[in-house]
Amino acid sequence: GDKVRCRLVGQEFAGNDKREDLYAGTPPLSATRYLLSDSVSRGLRNKRVKLMVVDVKRAFLHGYCTRSIYIELPGAESQGGKYVGKLVRALYGTGDAPLAWLTVVKSDMKEMGFNECKVTNGVFAHPERDLRVVVHVDDFLLSGDDHQLQWFRDQLTQKYELKVQVAGWGKEDHQELSFLGRVIRLTPSGIELEGDGKHVGLLEEEGGMSHCNPVATPYVKPVASPTRDSGPGGGAEAKAMSPADATLYRRAAARINYVALDRPDLSFASRVASSSMSNPKEADYLLIKRIIRYLKGKPRVAIRYKFQEYSESIIFYTDSDWAGDIVTRKSTSGGVVCRGNHTVGW
Repeated sequence: GDKVRCRLVGQEFAGNDKREDLYAGTPPLSATRYLLSDSVSRGLRNKRVKLMVVDVKRAFLHGYCTRSIYIELPGAESQGGKYVGKLVRALYGTGDAPLAWLTVVKSDMKEMGFNECKVTNGVFAHPERDLRVVVHVDDFLLSGDDHQLQWFRDQLTQKYELKVQVAGWGKEDHQELSFLGRVIRLTPSGIELEGDGKHVGLLEEEGGMSHCNPVATPYVKPVASPTRDSGPGGGAEAKAMSPADATLYRRAAARINYVALDRPDLSFASRVASSSMSNPKEADYLLIKRIIRYLKGKPRVAIRYKFQEYSESIIFYTDSDWAGDIVTRKSTSGGVVCRGNHTVGW
């Protein structure tokens, strides 16, 4: 009864040929948050706007190759290596596949009457149909009236095979969507956005801290000391981790960094943990343990976007901790971007 997915994937050889022209950008997560904020920033009584997630199946195979690429043919089709294949369509694993698909997306959106954001790839708006779209590779997140969302779905169905989710505030509507591994939940007061919670459990498991006691904060700033071995990591003379332990540290720090993409409360602690990834010391792991203990007490965090009156103004709060690191004397700057009462970036 298990579903098995198989596809032919190319493995392009890495070399010195750096092709910057094959880069395909994706929108930041703040674009997704802004779209959710926009959906509930039209007044409490206006619940006609719905959300839709569209997943295009086998998306990369719809793009055309811009280079001459030859691949080994699978199985008996090569006749013992006598024949190779020249790609017409982009294949998963080739360097220009994401750009080829992005070119197709931009062409389709322009054909349907969408305007693309001038500063961010993958963000579109339809002025006549009042649709907002964020496109992250083959995943589309839209907000708009129900019949306009159906129009968009019907347009794409003519070209692609789709997987579609729709959520709204009606009695018969679904109230939950999945987008980029995150949960979008519609509530009576607005929208909630929650990150993937599995990484918190993996941190506890990999760190051997499944039964640890929680703490109230993810980070405590060290007390300034005249000695060289003060502060996180213990300074320049602290003992370096073994290669195996350093690998575990980098794995944990990278996972915390990923979790922090959806959790402002981890932003600073994640920054400190990541700063030691190149040469972690034994004392650095104390911070990893503290973050895991904090997550033990607060394993789930959702950002709430409550209904509010429409406003295009953006508020940015910022502060700096000048020379705050007592070992390196480096500074840390941070900020929070808000639309009304909604947090859309940090």
